[in-house]
Amino acid sequence: MEWLFLYGTLRPGEVRHGWIRRARPRCILPAEASGQLLDLGQFPAMIEGNGRVTGEAVGFESLAELLPVLDEVEGSRFKRTRIVVETASGPLKVWTYLWIGGRGGGRRIGSGDWRNRG
Repeated sequence: MEWLFLYGTLRPGEVRHGWIRRARPRCILPAEASGQLLDLGQFPAMIEGNGRVTGEAVGFESLAELLPVLDEVEGSRFKRTRIVVETASGPLKVWTYLWIGGRGGGRRIGSGDWRNRG
């Protein structure tokens, strides 16, 4: 199984989750990653840093077709990166998208959770 960590608008119930749903995920696990989450208005951005980011690890039979699509969806200000996330079942090596567009006015989401950005 290949894994993707979702922390923002691609998460279940969020506006861009359709891209994930169409790829037929096999498994969705609550997960946390090391980093910081920024609120950039209509979407969040994960950057390296001290803190925790809440999301889901989503498992697929293969990511060969989905990753190039998500590369386009996420755009040039995000870089697809391998990280390790923590789940109740233990650590998982996953792909995720880290922000490389600079802080540019984004405020830090203290909770690390896009859904709890208050």
